[in-house]
Amino acid sequence: MPAELYYPNIAPLVINYNATVEPAYCQVYWLLQYVGFPVTAYVTYTTPFNQTAVERVALQTGYYPQGVITIPEQTYIINSTTEVYVPRQVINLTGLTPYTLEYTYYYYVSVNQPVPAVINGKPGILTSGFYPVGTTVTINSSEVVGPTAVLEITAVPQVFTVSGPMTVKVSTKLVYTTPTATATTTTTVTSTTTVTATPTPITVTTTITTPVVKPPTWMIALLITLAVLLAVVIALYVAEKAS
Repeated sequence: MPAELYYPNIAPLVINYNATVEPAYCQVYWLLQYVGFPVTAYVTYTTPFNQTAVERVALQTGYYPQGVITIPEQTYIINSTTEVYVPRQVINLTGLTPYTLEYTYYYYVSVNQPVPAVINGKPGILTSGFYPVGTTVTINSSEVVGPTAVLEITAVPQVFTVSGPMTVKVSTKLVYTTPTATATTTTTVTSTTTVTATPTPITVTTTITTPVVKPPTWMIALLITLAVLLAVVIALYVAEKAS
């Protein structure tokens, strides 16, 4: 039977005459066909006295009062290496209700030392802890730790997908590298061009034209007079010397 009726306890009723007695209220319980872990849940319902009640239960298959069952976010621990993550869920219980719990398995991955890796396609650091099933991990084979040092990484396994508890053994080796000197050769090309000019003889003909200046007549007469006087003076000087 998918439902049950609950009648609360009441004080004894004494009837001294013929009468029909019917209960004024009752509580309806519905069957929850639950598949999952016995997680913590809260059942909220209305009591026959029209009051809201909240009851904490360990959820499993059984009868619950008509109302709302809220499963809060939680982690269900199976053992030291396996956990189950349960997201928040809500069940409306208004009739016969089959329900399967939503959850994700998490498995413990043991790593002897933190190591750089690509986790689900994103760079990160792999450390010991719980990882959801299906997580893909690729551990780096090397990591640059400085301008002259490289960390060589060997891991077993190097690439894996989480499907259960597992152990990863990592070994590292720090290798120093010698910087490679880059030689820069500067070549200077000097180009000297000597231009020898052979002079070409150039004949320059200069024509000087001297203008002929004709003195005036009075000047010519003056010059003649002076010449005659000079001749007379010379003659007289000579005659004086002779006597």
